[in-house]
Amino acid sequence: MHIYIPRSILALLPLRARIRMGFGPDDPGIRRAALISGACELLVALCLFTAHFYYYMTEHVNRIVDLGGVGGVGNEQVQFGMGIAAYLEFLLLSPITWLLGYFMVEGAVRFTAALITGEVLSTLPLKLIDLGMARLARYDAERKLPPLVEDEVLILSRNEYVIRSSREKDWDRATTVRINSYMYEVYLIDNIGGERPYSYRLRPMPHGRLIRKIRVFEVPSTAVRTDGQTNNSPVEKVVERAGPRTTE
Repeated sequence: MHIYIPRSILALLPLRARIRMGFGPDDPGIRRAALISGACELLVALCLFTAHFYYYMTEHVNRIVDLGGVGGVGNEQVQFGMGIAAYLEFLLLSPITWLLGYFMVEGAVRFTAALITGEVLSTLPLKLIDLGMARLARYDAERKLPPLVEDEVLILSRNEYVIRSSREKDWDRATTVRINSYMYEVYLIDNIGGERPYSYRLRPMPHGRLIRKIRVFEVPSTAVRTDGQTNNSPVEKVVERAGPRTTE
């Protein structure tokens, strides 16, 4: 069990942070660690929510009793009204209730995602920090990039594409790219330097693969074929075996 304790903590981190720490998406045990992490987040938030509810309701009732006197509280209707008012105030006006409620829902979502799809979801606050840091890093990197030029596209055999760009795209291994109404997965990302340092390799998306986010890419007329077809061959001929195809 001790093997999964550090990974359960790492499962809270975004993918980029885990990769920098040497724990990639193919790390053994990461799915089980995500299950444990999501379940622990849900249970801890639930326990804190219950304790907060008990403390809040007790303090609220005691405060009303001190203000209204014991005699007026003896009426059943007054007691019922006080209970409803305290409960609504607890749900609607307490930021701590919202915070703990969010982490209960997040823990349940992370646990379910790891159980059903094997996807490791990070906690949202750390994800937002990671996105902010990535945006700042991208802005700093773009200032040092060579001039903007058109993407270079290689059409390979087996319906694969290599796309080399002078600017980093918001693609990762969870991205699905649509080309001519066909779906492709990004399975290799590399930095090769030069005029177009960002290299993305695409292949037809397997049937049954979960689609998380879709990006549309238009193949330029300057695309270079290495699949044995002529430059005059329509791209649809190259991808006719790729799948699945989308319906407009």
